[in-house]
Amino acid sequence: TYALSGATNEDLKTASDAIIVSNLKPWAFYRSYKLTQPKFNHIDINEVTPGVMVSLKLYGSRIHMPKLQDLPYDPDEILDVKQQAEVAKYCANDLATTQKLFDMIRERVELRRSMSYQYSVDLRSKSDAQVAEAVIAAEYFRLTNRKLAKPSVKEKSFFYKKPDYISFKTPYLQEVLVDKVLNSPFTAKTNGQIEMTKELADTLVNIGNSTYKFGIGGLHSQESEQTVKSDGTFRISDIDFTSYYPYIILVNELYPENIGRAFLDVYRELVEKRIEAKRSGDKAVAESLKITINGTFGKLGSVYSILYAPELMIQVTVTGQLTLLMLIERLELAGINVVSANTDGIVTKYDNDKRDLLRDIITGFEALTNYQTEETEYSAIYSRDVNNYVAIGTNGKVKTKGTFSPGSMTKNPENDICKDAVIEYLKSGKPYEQTIRECKDITKFISVRTVKGGGIYDGYYLGKVVRWIYSNKSRGTINYRISGNKVPRTDGCYPVMDLPDVFPDHINYDWYINECNELLMDLGVVKRPPVVKRTRAKKVS
Repeated sequence: TYALSGATNEDLKTASDAIIVSNLKPWAFYRSYKLTQPKFNHIDINEVTPGVMVSLKLYGSRIHMPKLQDLPYDPDEILDVKQQAEVAKYCANDLATTQKLFDMIRERVELRRSMSYQYSVDLRSKSDAQVAEAVIAAEYFRLTNRKLAKPSVKEKSFFYKKPDYISFKTPYLQEVLVDKVLNSPFTAKTNGQIEMTKELADTLVNIGNSTYKFGIGGLHSQESEQTVKSDGTFRISDIDFTSYYPYIILVNELYPENIGRAFLDVYRELVEKRIEAKRSGDKAVAESLKITINGTFGKLGSVYSILYAPELMIQVTVTGQLTLLMLIERLELAGINVVSANTDGIVTKYDNDKRDLLRDIITGFEALTNYQTEETEYSAIYSRDVNNYVAIGTNGKVKTKGTFSPGSMTKNPENDICKDAVIEYLKSGKPYEQTIRECKDITKFISVRTVKGGGIYDGYYLGKVVRWIYSNKSRGTINYRISGNKVPRTDGCYPVMDLPDVFPDHINYDWYINECNELLMDLGVVKRPPVVKRTRAKKVS
């Protein structure tokens, strides 16, 4: 806008510094420079991309752009003609990254575009949670003809109130419910953090052969290096609650105090519309409403949101945890083992002849709570812990989480070939060395990391996002430009800031094979070598 008003290059640099260095806000910029903000047809794709917002360079590494490059010169440097040409190439690379990123999220943008027409609000530049907030506000206004105001934020303590259906059969869990949960206050801080008492946070609940721990976000079992593999005499079933948190809100009629029961009318309408769209095969509408429904919960803990309601957030998450524990208790009392639990689901192990019993318990539990479940059968599940595992379905499909999931738009790539090789080994028995040596996709071998202040390799500046493979041509490590310290896991690395057109002939296959061994040891499939304790020789006088 400033450029179109006739500003010089020097004027623009001064204004740019005010925005970038001094963090001048848009409204303050237009006021300071006496400009009127025009209405651009603009989409900010940074918000639309899934997960936590990161830099364009890091997105570029995650979508495997051929070239990763930092600004080649200091922003305050006066450029000659040759340098200007180099910066132009740098800018062109950023534009190419932006274009590819947009292409990859085009479906998410189109969903927002269609929702914008439906709710008469421009949602194209909003994150999932922001979409939810805007839609709830628009629907609330349509139903009540009143605008939602942001609630006041102040530090406060409160207690969880259990729904009537929450009850336990064993004295041990009855005591946990009363002493540890109902009598433990939660505290909502002014910065949006919600804290539970140390006593509740430290509470370990033991049921059957498993241990569980409460958390602000959900229940977590405490297994490590666990393998559960069916041998034909027993079955493994993953029982997940369908749209768990949304249904907890609706079934228990929970709503933010500043909105009132009108929130339930709006939220229920959205949920019912999604169910109807899903049944009729209208995938676009079903997916757009899923964004809204799930995103609503994410705003309950944001002090900047009109939906901020910490008590409601705790009511939802603690109810979810206690409900899971109720189901776990009933299954264990019936002789059906629960080997893992996480937020909205459990994994069970049971003898073949208890299949009907499992279904009877689940059906009865659904009727009691009014929640619905979905079941997936596994032939095996290999866990480093509850958040890092490989599960192989009886239908051959593989589910991964954490370390064993490949790089994506929300996760940096890190030796994905090793994960592929380990999964194929667990699934079919194919030697992981064979999988590694057969692969000719260089993006499967790379690792990516952000380096604060930038990284240096062999005296050459790489940038703040570094990308490398492990190579027999390595000339050392990548080091932090400021401190000189080694960037973790870069021993034996070879930077590939520009992806090669031809698959390199210097891949250090032994490194990747050894990494597979490490992953299998994390899962407990391969035993770790014993730790040899060294003793000092006694001094002889």
